[in-house]
Amino acid sequence: MSQPQQQPLLYQQQPQQPYGYNQPGYVVYGNTSEGAHHSDHHHHSKDVTYSIIFFILGFFISCLWLVNIKYLKSHEHSARGFAIASLVLMNKAIKFLTQKESTFMDELLLGPKYGFTSDQLMELAGLSVSSAVLKVYPKSEYRNVLTICGPGNNGGDGLIASRQLVGFGYNVSIYYPKRSSNDIFKRLLLQSELSGVHILSELPENIEDKYNIVIDAIFGYSFNASTGEIRAPFDSVINRLNHINQEKTPIVSVDIPSGWDVDVGNVKNTFVPKLLVSLASPKKCAQSFKGTHYLGGRFLPDAFASQWELNLPPYPGSEQCVDITNCQK
Repeated sequence: MSQPQQQPLLYQQQPQQPYGYNQPGYVVYGNTSEGAHHSDHHHHSKDVTYSIIFFILGFFISCLWLVNIKYLKSHEHSARGFAIASLVLMNKAIKFLTQKESTFMDELLLGPKYGFTSDQLMELAGLSVSSAVLKVYPKSEYRNVLTICGPGNNGGDGLIASRQLVGFGYNVSIYYPKRSSNDIFKRLLLQSELSGVHILSELPENIEDKYNIVIDAIFGYSFNASTGEIRAPFDSVINRLNHINQEKTPIVSVDIPSGWDVDVGNVKNTFVPKLLVSLASPKKCAQSFKGTHYLGGRFLPDAFASQWELNLPPYPGSEQCVDITNCQK
């Protein structure tokens, strides 16, 4: 008797082949054109699917970069566009701090974990303020500067910013009516004098005629305008600032516009500066501020900023300040 005819061997196990060779791990024998066609069609479909996915991802990433470039080109200052575009890409808003948060944050920075000193923080803050002034009010048009300093750290920031501005080529005068007895402030005042800053004994009557800019470094976040009164001599000083024509002589406030409540805002209806330079992170009162708004204080460690979820914009290049005027609040 004849033996039954053996059927063609369709599949035989072979070593793994590269992706795209029909069914991975197998080689086809015999009359399998239909199966081969089906397998080729299957993997061709997968290739097309992957291509579509990669195309969509690439298109999406390109759109994000176009948004970035659009913001960079549509703002007067590149730093502002850089900050806004970065926040748009991150889809996060900058955190605005309360008075309690600001106090606690400073205590942490000055503690053993982060190791900063008070004069270090003031030096960095003062440099940020002077850098923002240089960007917004160039010395070619705003050469003469009057800085009004309070008795605390905000006044120290003003002393340092004044010294830095002299180094940038400005003519700077300081009115410092209530001087601190702390050794740090005595040294800062001495450094300002030696750098060429003019120290005034009284506030000039004709501020707008003598000065192109006024820097308000009177009160910082420790002043509670909702419960506290503005006492002499700063009550009369702030009253003078209330009546300055800022179209002629703009006011630049350091961290907080003096007389404002840190958490609520302008509760005493005092002056509104043309430029606000927030330090480290903006404060709650700045959410109602409509003028030009810069952020300074590039010294915060990344771990610190992440822990506090500050969502700060990156500083472009080697800049010490960044324009956050139109950033999300």
